[in-house]
Amino acid sequence: HTAVAHAMALLSLVNTEALSCSSSSPSSSNTIIINNYLDSLYETQILPGAVNDGISSSETNATWEDWRQRLRHPHFGLSTFFITQNGAAKCGIRLGPTIKSLILANNNDDLSISMVFAVAVILR
Repeated sequence: HTAVAHAMALLSLVNTEALSCSSSSPSSSNTIIINNYLDSLYETQILPGAVNDGISSSETNATWEDWRQRLRHPHFGLSTFFITQNGAAKCGIRLGPTIKSLILANNNDDLSISMVFAVAVILR
């Protein structure tokens, strides 16, 4: 949620409950875009990075599905202000190892726009 909380804060979405909005909500287009962004980040960066580090894709996928359901639950509701505190440190702890893994793997797992965007909004 570090990667998404910063983007949400820049969009003035103050709580992760925004990710569970119904399609009739005024912020539903943001919700769709943010969820697509998260899926892209996971599929193109987090999963390949985890597999490069020896974690099975099935275990990684199960963890992702569980986390994604919690994040999208209408009552989970974490404050984006709370999540974004110490963002640069969290970036190094949470995204840094994935970036390192993708670079060191040298098997065409390039850094994607979603990862570059995640780091950019965190450093903003």
